[in-house]
Amino acid sequence: MFEQIKAIMCDLDGTLLTSEGTVSPRTVKAIEKAREKGLLFGLSTGRDVHGVKTLLAAWGIDGLMDVIVGTGGAEICDYRLGTESSSHPLDGELIKEIVRHFEDMPVNFAVPYLGTLYAPKDDENSDGIALFLEEHLL
Repeated sequence: MFEQIKAIMCDLDGTLLTSEGTVSPRTVKAIEKAREKGLLFGLSTGRDVHGVKTLLAAWGIDGLMDVIVGTGGAEICDYRLGTESSSHPLDGELIKEIVRHFEDMPVNFAVPYLGTLYAPKDDENSDGIALFLEEHLL
């Protein structure tokens, strides 16, 4: 049965990452073992690809990725083929229009662009994201 498995794809938050936002040494060894057996390993996440790539070294899994599928499937970084692509990105003016439409409502946005998340409002969620990134990138 296991001979039919060709790849392992993991989500990040609540799956690959511990509650401290790290990858355990045991998990790193399991990834290395799977790759030694010829299995492809990748990440599939709602996070943007650029943001994930900046954290791979801190997580101890840099060099162990074959593919990253990010932004809920809208971005793909294929290390084996050396390609990156994004699907149906929204026009910047349309994004502004959507944000303006919701400005009087209790919602916020995190718009990824080249590894930076832009949020139109400073709130508990945007502060939480900023603190998380600060802790894991600095």
